[in-house]
Amino acid sequence: MSNLLERGMAQAPSAPATSNLAPSRNGEHSEHVQCTDDALQSGIRIPAGPGESDPTYVCQNTQIKFATQPLEWWDVRQYVEDYTSGNVRLSQFATALLYTLWRTVTEAGLGVGSPMRWIYDRFQRIVDGSPYPLRPFGVPKGTATPKAQLDLKQGELVRVKPHCEILKTLDFNYRNRGLSFDPEMVPFTEREYEVDRRLTQIIDERTGKMVRFKTDAVILKNVFCQARYAIYRRFCPRAIYPYWREIWLERVPENQLKRD
Repeated sequence: MSNLLERGMAQAPSAPATSNLAPSRNGEHSEHVQCTDDALQSGIRIPAGPGESDPTYVCQNTQIKFATQPLEWWDVRQYVEDYTSGNVRLSQFATALLYTLWRTVTEAGLGVGSPMRWIYDRFQRIVDGSPYPLRPFGVPKGTATPKAQLDLKQGELVRVKPHCEILKTLDFNYRNRGLSFDPEMVPFTEREYEVDRRLTQIIDERTGKMVRFKTDAVILKNVFCQARYAIYRRFCPRAIYPYWREIWLERVPENQLKRD
């Protein structure tokens, strides 16, 4: 999903955009070119076509599929670049490899899943790490998932509930009322964060169309995907914000707020 809407780019600014100076052939800025709101909007929003009710929005995320080609899962060049660029350390590669091997055995259907998850969790508690991210869901198939309305506001401090409690709110697709709880969100459980903002709509980067939420979601400040558990693309640098249901969060009581 694109975060174009999250940053307010699809809403027209209240004042006209500032004029830019256009360089002449000799390099001097000799001519004023007015960049208007209409020009900006026409570049990021394409009017709805025949049979369409909504316009199509354009940003880097929606256009990346036209400027790139898919990378094969076995192509190690992506990881060579991660290391040579300094984005990933050798210790992170080792940890990722160990998790992949552990997950392969745990999810192989050999009857060792439960003890493997238990050993993993015990070790992670010792090193203050994250619990095993893949576990049986909690809500039976065909049963509506629960919801909660906290009416959280920007700047409020919240605590993400334990993974075991969040699982009780998910269906067989690891979703709560259509919103997925991704394994990449597990490392943030049982920790405190500030509410960044509420979300009511986003852009689907596959189609460029607006998606309006029936139930608001929440973004937490400085919480973004780190691609720790992805199968085909580890260490993804996009740093996408996860979307949180309020039932996965709880307010931090005032008497527990951290003070300087």
